[in-house]
Amino acid sequence: MAGSSVGTVLPLIAGAIGVSSLFHRSSPVDALIDLLWIVMVLYPPYVLFVVCHQEFVRRRRAALSEKLLLKRMETKVW
Repeated sequence: MAGSSVGTVLPLIAGAIGVSSLFHRSSPVDALIDLLWIVMVLYPPYVLFVVCHQEFVRRRRAALSEKLLLKRMETKVW
């Protein structure tokens, strides 16, 4: 269970350390401008990838489930 959350926690910790060091190395205005540039450069390609991937999966859901050998499973909640 702990291993599954490492992929989420480590980038958050590394990002917090990076932002903290950015604010310690430069003035707050310069640090905010740098963060704005980072978001402007990295966010649009990520959003484009997510939208394209969602559309790909939506269109090919049946073919993907056959190739991945997915089975329906009944679950009960107590």
